[in-house]
Amino acid sequence: AQRLVRVLCPVCKRAYRPMDQDLAKVGLAQSVLAGGVCYRSVGCDSCSGTGYQGRTGIFEVLLIGDRLRRLILSNSDAGTLRAAAVTGGMTTLKEAAAQCIAAGRTSIDEVIRVMQDEVMDARV
Repeated sequence: AQRLVRVLCPVCKRAYRPMDQDLAKVGLAQSVLAGGVCYRSVGCDSCSGTGYQGRTGIFEVLLIGDRLRRLILSNSDAGTLRAAAVTGGMTTLKEAAAQCIAAGRTSIDEVIRVMQDEVMDARV
C-alpha cells in the first residue's frame, strides 16, 4: 500500500505539543516524538500560504518469506497473513505515517486527511 502526504514547509512549520487524543487518532505515542513535539502547517510566502511544499510517500511493503508463502499456499485468512507479516517485520502503512509525523515531515492533520478511509488502530 502507499499514500502521498504533503510535506510541511520548512520555513513556516510550527512546533506544538499535541494532545493525547490527537496522537491516538494516528496511533502515535508521546514518547516517540522528539522533544514531545509535532509540527503543523502555518503558511507563508515561500509556500504560497498553504503550509506545505511538495509531497512524500508513505509505504507498506510486504516481503514474502518462507513462512508467509506457506500461509498463502494453505489459503490462510487475511488476518492470519497480516499478523504473520507484521511479526516478520513488515512496517504497516500506519507505522510509516507515524514515523513521518515523528520526523517532522508532515502533520497529524495531513495523515488523518490522507488516511481517512484506513482503520486507525491505537497501537504503533
